[in-house]
Amino acid sequence: MTSDELVYWCEDLPALSCIKGEHLICLSIGGIVFPLIPLSEFFNDVTMLEFNDICIKELEKWRNTHDTAHDWSHLFKFSAERKGEEWNKREEKVKTIIKRILKYDLTKENPTDPVVLPKVDCVYLGCCLEIISKTHDDVLTMLKKISGWLKPGGHLIMYVTFNATYFTVGEHHFHVLKLDEAFVIKALRDIGYKIETIDLEERKSNHEAASYDHFALIIAVMQ
Repeated sequence: MTSDELVYWCEDLPALSCIKGEHLICLSIGGIVFPLIPLSEFFNDVTMLEFNDICIKELEKWRNTHDTAHDWSHLFKFSAERKGEEWNKREEKVKTIIKRILKYDLTKENPTDPVVLPKVDCVYLGCCLEIISKTHDDVLTMLKKISGWLKPGGHLIMYVTFNATYFTVGEHHFHVLKLDEAFVIKALRDIGYKIETIDLEERKSNHEAASYDHFALIIAVMQ
Protein backbone atom coordinates (compact mmCIF):
# COMPACT_ATOMS: atom_id res chain seq x y z
CA MET A 1 0.00 0.00 0.00
CA THR A 2 1.38 3.42 -0.94
CA SER A 3 1.48 6.32 1.51
CA ASP A 4 -1.34 8.20 -0.27
CA GLU A 5 -3.49 5.04 -0.22
CA LEU A 6 -2.84 4.76 3.52
CA VAL A 7 -3.93 8.37 4.10
CA TYR A 8 -7.09 7.71 2.04
CA TRP A 9 -7.77 4.51 3.96
CA CYS A 10 -7.34 6.12 7.40
CA GLU A 11 -9.36 9.22 6.63
CA ASP A 12 -12.32 7.11 5.53
CA LEU A 13 -12.46 4.98 8.68
CA PRO A 14 -15.60 5.93 10.68
CA ALA A 15 -14.03 4.54 13.86
CA LEU A 16 -11.37 7.27 13.87
CA SER A 17 -14.00 9.95 14.47
CA CYS A 18 -14.93 8.24 17.76
CA ILE A 19 -11.44 8.73 19.20
CA LYS A 20 -11.16 11.86 21.31
CA GLY A 21 -8.46 13.41 23.44
CA GLU A 22 -5.60 15.88 23.64
CA HIS A 23 -2.44 13.80 23.79
CA LEU A 24 -1.12 11.29 21.27
CA ILE A 25 2.09 9.25 21.17
CA CYS A 26 3.12 8.26 17.65
CA LEU A 27 5.62 5.44 17.04
CA SER A 28 6.57 4.94 13.43
CA ILE A 29 9.50 3.94 11.25
CA GLY A 30 11.60 5.97 8.86
CA GLY A 31 10.69 9.45 10.08
CA ILE A 32 7.29 9.39 8.38
CA VAL A 33 4.61 12.00 9.11
CA PHE A 34 1.64 10.95 7.00
CA PRO A 35 -0.22 9.11 9.85
CA LEU A 36 -0.61 12.52 11.47
CA ILE A 37 -2.58 13.93 8.55
CA PRO A 38 -5.86 12.25 9.59
CA LEU A 39 -4.94 12.16 13.30
CA SER A 40 -4.30 15.92 13.45
CA GLU A 41 -8.08 16.42 13.40
CA PHE A 42 -8.36 14.85 16.85
CA PHE A 43 -5.21 15.69 18.85
CA ASN A 44 -3.37 18.89 19.78
CA ASP A 45 -0.30 17.50 21.54
CA VAL A 46 1.78 14.84 19.80
CA THR A 47 4.95 13.09 20.95
CA MET A 48 6.83 11.49 18.07
CA LEU A 49 9.03 8.52 19.00
CA GLU A 50 11.79 7.20 16.72
CA PHE A 51 14.37 4.51 17.37
CA ASN A 52 17.35 6.02 15.59
CA ASP A 53 19.06 9.39 15.51
CA ILE A 54 18.85 9.82 11.73
CA CYS A 55 15.05 9.64 11.77
CA ILE A 56 14.91 12.14 14.62
CA LYS A 57 17.16 14.52 12.70
CA GLU A 58 15.00 14.23 9.56
CA LEU A 59 11.80 14.84 11.51
CA GLU A 60 13.31 17.89 13.18
CA LYS A 61 14.38 19.27 9.79
CA TRP A 62 10.87 18.83 8.41
CA ARG A 63 9.19 20.34 11.45
CA ASN A 64 11.54 23.34 11.26
CA THR A 65 11.06 23.71 7.47
CA HIS A 66 14.74 23.19 6.74
CA ASP A 67 15.86 23.54 3.11
CA THR A 68 17.04 19.90 2.97
CA ALA A 69 14.01 18.40 4.71
CA HIS A 70 12.07 15.64 2.99
CA ASP A 71 9.10 17.01 1.04
CA TRP A 72 5.81 15.51 2.24
CA SER A 73 3.68 18.12 0.46
CA HIS A 74 2.24 15.64 -2.07
CA LEU A 75 0.47 13.78 0.74
CA PHE A 76 -0.92 16.96 2.27
CA LYS A 77 -2.10 18.04 -1.18
CA PHE A 78 -3.69 14.65 -1.75
CA SER A 79 -5.63 14.88 1.52
CA ALA A 80 -6.56 18.55 1.06
CA GLU A 81 -7.88 17.97 -2.45
CA ARG A 82 -10.27 15.33 -1.15
CA LYS A 83 -11.51 17.61 1.62
CA GLY A 84 -11.54 20.92 -0.23
CA GLU A 85 -9.08 22.61 2.14
CA GLU A 86 -5.71 24.34 1.80
CA TRP A 87 -2.91 21.79 2.03
CA ASN A 88 -0.31 24.13 3.52
CA LYS A 89 -2.58 24.98 6.46
CA ARG A 90 -2.90 21.28 7.34
CA GLU A 91 0.87 20.82 7.03
CA GLU A 92 1.52 23.75 9.36
CA LYS A 93 -1.03 22.38 11.82
CA VAL A 94 0.73 19.02 11.91
CA LYS A 95 4.07 20.75 12.50
CA THR A 96 2.51 22.78 15.32
CA ILE A 97 0.96 19.87 17.19
CA ILE A 98 4.25 17.91 17.29
CA LYS A 99 5.49 19.10 20.68
CA ARG A 100 8.43 16.73 21.14
CA ILE A 101 10.50 14.24 19.17
CA LEU A 102 12.25 11.62 21.29
CA LYS A 103 14.34 8.52 20.85
CA TYR A 104 12.95 5.28 22.24
CA ASP A 105 14.30 1.83 22.99
CA LEU A 106 11.70 -0.78 23.90
CA THR A 107 14.34 -3.07 25.42
CA LYS A 108 14.69 -0.57 28.30
CA GLU A 109 12.42 -0.51 31.34
CA ASN A 110 11.67 3.13 30.51
CA PRO A 111 11.81 3.21 26.70
CA THR A 112 12.29 7.01 26.61
CA ASP A 113 14.85 7.20 29.41
CA PRO A 114 15.66 9.71 30.87
CA VAL A 115 12.33 11.29 29.88
CA VAL A 116 9.29 9.86 31.65
CA LEU A 117 6.20 10.24 29.51
CA PRO A 118 2.79 10.84 31.12
CA LYS A 119 -0.14 8.63 30.20
CA VAL A 120 -1.92 9.73 27.04
CA ASP A 121 -5.30 9.40 25.34
CA CYS A 122 -4.06 7.52 22.29
CA VAL A 123 -1.04 5.67 20.93
CA TYR A 124 -0.45 5.18 17.21
CA LEU A 125 1.80 2.20 16.47
CA GLY A 126 2.87 1.99 12.86
CA CYS A 127 4.55 -1.21 11.63
CA CYS A 128 7.17 -1.13 14.39
CA LEU A 129 6.90 -4.31 16.41
CA GLU A 130 7.27 -6.71 13.50
CA ILE A 131 10.45 -4.91 12.45
CA ILE A 132 12.22 -4.45 15.78
CA SER A 133 11.15 -7.76 17.41
CA LYS A 134 13.03 -11.03 16.97
CA THR A 135 10.45 -13.30 18.60
CA HIS A 136 6.75 -13.33 19.46
CA ASP A 137 7.71 -12.99 23.12
CA ASP A 138 9.48 -9.74 22.20
CA VAL A 139 6.27 -8.48 20.61
CA LEU A 140 4.28 -9.19 23.78
CA THR A 141 6.87 -7.55 26.04
CA MET A 142 7.12 -4.43 23.90
CA LEU A 143 3.37 -4.15 23.38
CA LYS A 144 2.88 -4.23 27.17
CA LYS A 145 5.39 -1.38 27.59
CA ILE A 146 3.70 0.68 24.90
CA SER A 147 0.31 0.01 26.50
CA GLY A 148 1.64 1.38 29.78
CA TRP A 149 1.51 4.86 28.22
CA LEU A 150 -2.26 4.69 27.79
CA LYS A 151 -4.85 6.02 30.17
CA PRO A 152 -7.69 3.64 31.08
CA GLY A 153 -10.15 4.01 28.24
CA GLY A 154 -7.39 5.22 25.92
CA HIS A 155 -7.12 4.00 22.34
CA LEU A 156 -4.43 2.10 20.51
CA ILE A 157 -4.33 2.55 16.74
CA MET A 158 -2.17 -0.24 15.39
CA TYR A 159 -1.06 -0.41 11.78
CA VAL A 160 0.49 -3.83 11.19
CA THR A 161 1.52 -6.15 8.37
CA PHE A 162 0.31 -9.76 8.44
CA ASN A 163 2.53 -12.61 7.26
CA ALA A 164 5.37 -10.29 6.34
CA THR A 165 8.90 -11.69 6.15
CA TYR A 166 11.11 -8.92 4.73
CA PHE A 167 11.33 -5.51 3.12
CA THR A 168 14.09 -3.83 1.13
CA VAL A 169 15.44 -0.30 0.89
CA GLY A 170 17.68 0.00 -2.13
CA GLU A 171 20.17 -2.86 -1.88
CA HIS A 172 19.54 -3.41 1.83
CA HIS A 173 17.39 -6.36 2.90
CA PHE A 174 15.63 -6.27 6.30
CA HIS A 175 14.00 -9.13 8.19
CA VAL A 176 10.40 -8.78 9.42
CA LEU A 177 8.93 -11.00 12.13
CA LYS A 178 5.96 -12.90 10.75
CA LEU A 179 2.74 -12.01 12.59
CA ASP A 180 -0.77 -13.20 11.84
CA GLU A 181 -4.21 -11.90 12.74
CA ALA A 182 -4.91 -14.56 15.40
CA PHE A 183 -1.68 -13.84 17.29
CA VAL A 184 -2.17 -10.05 17.29
CA ILE A 185 -5.81 -10.27 18.40
CA LYS A 186 -4.97 -12.66 21.24
CA ALA A 187 -2.03 -10.52 22.36
CA LEU A 188 -4.18 -7.39 22.54
CA ARG A 189 -6.96 -9.14 24.44
CA ASP A 190 -4.53 -10.75 26.89
CA ILE A 191 -3.02 -7.33 27.68
CA GLY A 192 -6.46 -5.89 28.40
CA TYR A 193 -7.74 -4.34 25.20
CA LYS A 194 -11.22 -4.48 23.75
CA ILE A 195 -10.88 -4.51 19.96
CA GLU A 196 -13.27 -2.07 18.35
CA THR A 197 -12.44 -2.46 14.66
CA ILE A 198 -10.12 -4.42 12.39
CA ASP A 199 -9.84 -3.23 8.80
CA LEU A 200 -7.87 -5.41 6.40
CA GLU A 201 -6.36 -4.43 3.09
CA GLU A 202 -5.13 -7.28 0.90
CA ARG A 203 -1.83 -6.89 -0.89
CA LYS A 204 -2.41 -5.70 -4.45
CA SER A 205 1.16 -5.46 -5.74
CA ASN A 206 3.62 -8.23 -6.55
CA HIS A 207 6.60 -5.90 -6.20
CA GLU A 208 9.58 -7.66 -4.63
CA ALA A 209 10.46 -4.75 -2.32
CA ALA A 210 8.39 -6.33 0.46
CA SER A 211 6.72 -9.59 1.36
CA TYR A 212 3.35 -9.60 3.17
CA ASP A 213 -0.27 -10.74 2.73
CA HIS A 214 -2.31 -7.95 4.30
CA PHE A 215 -2.10 -4.60 5.98
CA ALA A 216 -4.36 -4.20 8.99
CA LEU A 217 -5.53 -1.14 10.88
CA ILE A 218 -6.69 -2.12 14.34
CA ILE A 219 -8.41 0.21 16.80
CA ALA A 220 -8.59 -1.06 20.37
CA VAL A 221 -9.48 0.51 23.72
CA MET A 222 -7.65 -0.16 26.99
CA GLN A 223 -10.02 -1.54 29.63
